[in-house]
Amino acid sequence: MKPVSKLYLKTFLVMGILFALSTTINDVTTGHPFNFQKFLFLGILFGGFMSLILVTMHKNGLKAIGITEPTEEELKPNQQAEFISKMSKSDFIKRLSQDKVYSKMKLSEKDAVINLKSGYTWKSFGESITVKISDLTTDTFKYQVQSKPKLPTTLIDYGKNLENILRIKELAKTVT
Repeated sequence: MKPVSKLYLKTFLVMGILFALSTTINDVTTGHPFNFQKFLFLGILFGGFMSLILVTMHKNGLKAIGITEPTEEELKPNQQAEFISKMSKSDFIKRLSQDKVYSKMKLSEKDAVINLKSGYTWKSFGESITVKISDLTTDTFKYQVQSKPKLPTTLIDYGKNLENILRIKELAKTVT
């Protein structure tokens, strides 16, 4: 099964079951009898609708950053990458503070770790980005980057965390 199909199915099941379960609990607690047909109908209808809308928006978000055939890893909301750069930590922090996106985020640093936190947007409840920079040689550095949603139960992030990883990689490139 293709990774996108798996995501459609997963979203369908999670959204459908949760919605049908919550409406059934509401019905039972208000004195209505349990109705299996209603449970099934609401689960399929809502799960199908939400799966279709959310996963399609997620695919479009990935297409916007150049990914047309996403892998299972690229579809996940938690993203991480490791790469080598000649940019030092201080130069990288300077680039972050001048960037139109990351300059608006809350930046903190401790030892060799830089943490960025974004606020709420229409795409997410915010992201948490961690960049660990370690020396390989005097002028070469290893970057370990992780971008994840602040809300741990996030299923779909519309490609936002992958976009963060790619943008961090681009910022860490040295200009010659």
